[in-house]
Amino acid sequence: MHSRRSPASAVLRSHPGGSARQHRAAEPASGYRGRGHVSASGGGEAVLETRDLRVEVGAGRGVSAVPLLHGVDLEVRAGERVAVLGASGSGKSLTAAAVRGQLAAGLRSSGSLRVLGQEVLDVPGARRPGGLRPAAVLQDPSAALHPLVAVGAQVAMPLRARRTPRAEVRAEVLELLAAVGLEDPARVADGRPAELSGGQRQRAAIALALACEAPLLVADEPTTALDTVTQASVLEVLGERTGPGGPALLLITHDLAVAAALCSRAVVVADGRVVESGSLADVLAAPAHPATRALVDAARASGTTASASDAPLGTARSATLDTARSARGGVPA
Repeated sequence: MHSRRSPASAVLRSHPGGSARQHRAAEPASGYRGRGHVSASGGGEAVLETRDLRVEVGAGRGVSAVPLLHGVDLEVRAGERVAVLGASGSGKSLTAAAVRGQLAAGLRSSGSLRVLGQEVLDVPGARRPGGLRPAAVLQDPSAALHPLVAVGAQVAMPLRARRTPRAEVRAEVLELLAAVGLEDPARVADGRPAELSGGQRQRAAIALALACEAPLLVADEPTTALDTVTQASVLEVLGERTGPGGPALLLITHDLAVAAALCSRAVVVADGRVVESGSLADVLAAPAHPATRALVDAARASGTTASASDAPLGTARSATLDTARSARGGVPA
């Protein structure tokens, strides 16, 4: 992420080789204290659950279907942050699109996709009830922000949809913009997206996603198009505003440093299949599948990771967020 050694090097140390067991047990999830999505036992209930999720293209009119996703099983519990890792073309973003209910025309899905226990596989995202519609932060914030509408008016839309009293909407918009680290939120609210820097637009997009009060936020490569300083500041916002006490996070990324900064659990996708899953620390320290080993090796070769370190995963996360706090001073992000 930065030109200096990445904090993710704490977990990307030399691995002894693949384990015979490729699917590891998931860690217990943290509780979601925000809107009552906590089970009686104290653990978070499943916010997202896919079973045998398949996506294919080309079926019909005498054309055989071409499978793109092959039986993806995925679970995100309340208050949890889960990374879906994979190289380009692995199927990770297609998985995210299916979860959001935004598959491209011509694609057909099957299997099961449940949000808060409700089956929504065949329901496009725009037609789902608000509580079952994941919020999204995409690689390009312009995909979420209308270029001709003031930022504040866009953040206000989900508030008005929930019938927030008119007198309270402006105050809530400014509070959200301030919460994601935007200075002078009133100026930002009254301006258009083109008046903001790339990092500021991404923060505004996060504010819009948070305004939806969805139980799940899907972030698909949210920092890829940003410079390294701005990447760190956006990660800080996501780290502070998701997880326990806020929406669960499904992070789609090829960047192991980004995953290490935010997530405790990882699912690795290759060729449209889940090939490895478990604790992020375990997956990165001893990758079992060739696709995972390739991601780790590529990160080392690119210079974004350093040599062996005994620091725990939590130290790597803290270092990344500390970098965001120290690097932001005086720099529009």
